[in-house]
Amino acid sequence: MRSVTIPGRLPRLGRLIVLVVILSGSLPVKGQQFSQKVHQVPQVQVIANRNDYYNQDQKIMVLDTTTLAQYSTDNLGELLSKAGPIFIRSYGAQGSVSAPSFRGTPAQHTSVTWNGFPINSMTLGQCDLSLSPASFTDQVTITHSAPSSLYGSGTFGGAIAMENQPDWDQRQSLGITAKMGSWNNQRYGLQTRLGNAKFHYRLKGFYQKAQNNYEYRDYQQFGQPVRERKNNAVQNVGVMQNVYYQHSTRSRLEAGVWFQNRNKEVPDIMGASGQSHAQQKDSTLRAYASWKRTFDHSALQVKSGFFYHYQLYKEKESAGDQNYMIHSPLETQKWMNDLNYRYYLNQQITFDAGFQYSNIRADVKAYNRHIGEYRMSAIGAFQYETDQLTANVSLRQQFNSYTQPAPQYSIGVNYRPWDDQLFIRGHFSTKYRLPTLNDKYWQPGGNKDLKPEHGWSGEMAAGYTLEYGAPGAQSTIEVTAYQSNIHDMIEWIPKEGASFWHPVNTSKVRTTGLEVSMKHRFQLERLQMSLSSIYHYTRAMNLNKDQPQFYRNQLRYTPYHNLKNILRLSFKHYQMNTSLRYTGIRYAGLDNATSNMLDDYFVVDLGLSRNFKFTPMKGSLKFQVKNLLDRQYQVIANYPMPGQAFYIHLNIQFNQLFKQI
Repeated sequence: MRSVTIPGRLPRLGRLIVLVVILSGSLPVKGQQFSQKVHQVPQVQVIANRNDYYNQDQKIMVLDTTTLAQYSTDNLGELLSKAGPIFIRSYGAQGSVSAPSFRGTPAQHTSVTWNGFPINSMTLGQCDLSLSPASFTDQVTITHSAPSSLYGSGTFGGAIAMENQPDWDQRQSLGITAKMGSWNNQRYGLQTRLGNAKFHYRLKGFYQKAQNNYEYRDYQQFGQPVRERKNNAVQNVGVMQNVYYQHSTRSRLEAGVWFQNRNKEVPDIMGASGQSHAQQKDSTLRAYASWKRTFDHSALQVKSGFFYHYQLYKEKESAGDQNYMIHSPLETQKWMNDLNYRYYLNQQITFDAGFQYSNIRADVKAYNRHIGEYRMSAIGAFQYETDQLTANVSLRQQFNSYTQPAPQYSIGVNYRPWDDQLFIRGHFSTKYRLPTLNDKYWQPGGNKDLKPEHGWSGEMAAGYTLEYGAPGAQSTIEVTAYQSNIHDMIEWIPKEGASFWHPVNTSKVRTTGLEVSMKHRFQLERLQMSLSSIYHYTRAMNLNKDQPQFYRNQLRYTPYHNLKNILRLSFKHYQMNTSLRYTGIRYAGLDNATSNMLDDYFVVDLGLSRNFKFTPMKGSLKFQVKNLLDRQYQVIANYPMPGQAFYIHLNIQFNQLFKQI
């Protein structure tokens, strides 16, 4: 077995953060009793999951209920492309593959979780966000450069957490949604909840279909003709159920099941002659159960989950063919378990000890055999907290069937000198990413001897909140500078003396950037206004000296500049929502040649809605225009995005369906 060590010398940013943590031990501590912490804070904070409890030193963005409601008929990729800090690499219309690119890294470096369980593909290592409806989550938490010591493999970019939560105050409701729009886009949804002070049940479901046969200009054909997007239809159906049982004020049991099935036609790229006859089917089943228990000075959480994915890609030469020239099925399943024990030494000091175990099975035609692996991790965390300072330290050691990654650690502080008006934050963590199943087992080319990618990330940030005299008037600004280094990055390259490609540990990447976010809220009698702005500058460089022709070039599909704005106006029963997004130039190739450069683009969406209320129901009617200026643009080379599109949304909700339970 390969020996592993923790680097003995920290990068400069890491040494600075360590020094701040050491000096923080001399700060005065207010004398409060542990019992006050347990009984006076909301219960969800006492038994918050490990990643949420130790995140005060990290840059976090939580999408509020207003934002989620506004995009409830979209998928997670569309939601984050407009309202999130992530660049989404979209391959076309709604239902097409949407891959996150966080801080200049590829999709494999962003971990996506559902109620604490990673749902990234076990074969590709990435998560297609178009398969996650925004309506199926109650809260989305985005963690920039999430530490591997807490989140595990593949978080050089960050993490996206989807959480389901009970609403004990709203015990009965029935919601119905309908959406219709351009290119025969239809979506129908249903949500219901039922419960009492101890029991809570929720059901969510949707059905969606679209032809997506929009027109586009084919820049790869002579004369740049206007063509119709063909073989681009999608059909999607999903159901989610959640059950919560509050046994006592100290004990809660919850469980959830999520089933989804998507059939998607796969169109040709620009410039292709003829017509594609390819299709892809994705079926997923996800289920979990969790038990939480608090004691006088500690808390315990045990959870287990099962995740199944079936995918079938098939392609014909012509529609009349009886046989497929490509028929490639894959089937994966993963069983995950997580145990975490938290001990509150006093009001200021908390310790966590955790253990994770996963068992993975895969049956992929291209592997030529059944695959089985296990992964285990031991996790520890420490927090020191006062009214003005929070310091976190966490550790992880993972064990798996093959090469072991080095021990992972993170350290960070959040200092608040003036209550919560001003904060200064610093964070440093080591990172790793395990090779995917395709990297190791794909035939031909798979390489079981690949090493895990490894590196580190660090960031410094400051933020200030200004309260105005008027009620509800507030402005917040936050500035973050970061850097990440990735070593032994896995890259598929042509194999010398062979006709196929294979993965090797060859690349070294450095990403640096600046992030600025601003939020403004204002209220004048019945007029309410909010403006959110996010700007990112990203420099993601290839530092592989074995490829001198690409040295210091920008990584593929990584814009230098990205700007997003969301403006909301509300007056009486009327609302207006405007989304403005600017994305700078990108390169489709590592050579950064002008011929491979994609133009920058500016996209505007506009929505107008009216709320209504008739006892015993309430709801809203919304009219929406996407791509208001009808821009022709591409996010991924030769995959045209839709032009101007019109949609109408209807949302109806009934409360208090039955007598009080």
